[in-house]
Amino acid sequence: MSDWHVQKIRITEDPIIHSNADALEIFKVGEEPCIVKKDLFKVGDAALYLPIDTVLSELSEDPIVKYLGLKPGHVVCARRLRGEYSQGVLIPLSVVPGSEEFPFDEDIHKKLGVTKLIENDMLMDGMVCAGGGGGIYFGGDDIADPGAMKVYTDIDSKSLNLFNEDEDVVATLKIHGSNIRIAYKDGEIFVGSRTRIKKRNEKNEFWNAVIRLGIEEKLTSFCQKNGFNHFILYGEVYGVAKKEYLNGEKPSSVQKGFHYDTDTTTGTKVRFFDSKFSYDGPYNNWDDTLKYLSEMDLLSTLELYRGKFNKETLVALSDGPDPLNNKHTREGVVVKPLQERRAGKNLVRVVAKIIGRDYKLLKGKSHK
Repeated sequence: MSDWHVQKIRITEDPIIHSNADALEIFKVGEEPCIVKKDLFKVGDAALYLPIDTVLSELSEDPIVKYLGLKPGHVVCARRLRGEYSQGVLIPLSVVPGSEEFPFDEDIHKKLGVTKLIENDMLMDGMVCAGGGGGIYFGGDDIADPGAMKVYTDIDSKSLNLFNEDEDVVATLKIHGSNIRIAYKDGEIFVGSRTRIKKRNEKNEFWNAVIRLGIEEKLTSFCQKNGFNHFILYGEVYGVAKKEYLNGEKPSSVQKGFHYDTDTTTGTKVRFFDSKFSYDGPYNNWDDTLKYLSEMDLLSTLELYRGKFNKETLVALSDGPDPLNNKHTREGVVVKPLQERRAGKNLVRVVAKIIGRDYKLLKGKSHK
């Protein structure tokens, strides 16, 4: 689920005056501000846009690295420049030879020699606990998907444009953990990460959470009681590893620094945000998902707003302390209609995420 799009864009609006710097001005790229030197661009100009989480080339002679005067491998982050929020980098076409011929609004990261950041957190290291031999980890063998559960919808912020102003929506808390899928199909339980189905292994954190929290039994009982041959849950596994798995190591969490409402006595938790009845079938309405989770005595993500779609309200809701732990910065919110639907030329699912600026700034501090 990514808003990472390295593109060639056209400047279509006049810049906004920077409130605290005469030599700087602000252009909007989509909905977000990007601060540049004054008079660098004008309406009608083309530019290259590097969004946050872009990793520059490791080559010191790379034209973008040389132009920006940054170290090779630098990560583009959100920043406050003289008090104004800015995200991403706008670069004149003259910096990159041949960029005049690049297409507009298509992914050009390979042409520019940049990549997307893979966060160096405990999840990407493959371990929740690094203890030798007995820790809980996210690795393990994968199995082929027997048609049990499709990868979850790829969500970005651009889909906010698919909502109607008079539409009833719900906004739920976006938890900073790891996506988990769990399916009951023809009497068998399948467990996976966002893109992979995992072979049963209690040391794998996905399976460990499903077994330890009783999710396997609850989902099986629910389906058998109701005569369902197939049911899929989508959620987030998050928090701190349980004490008995630490092996003398310091407690570590699925995402570094985000333990939420867990500790070493509870271990990691799972909260669910979606469900469906078949591999290719539609997602259930939010209220139906809540009803099914209640029947199974499973946790849902938190509902933060219910009402008419109001972009300004929803964007404001993406910032602030996290309701699961007010010492954490909220990552953002996910918005969807109360009645599931598809829209647009390609009939895509109507659902969007809004990542908070506070979170983006916090994340940027780790890449200074």
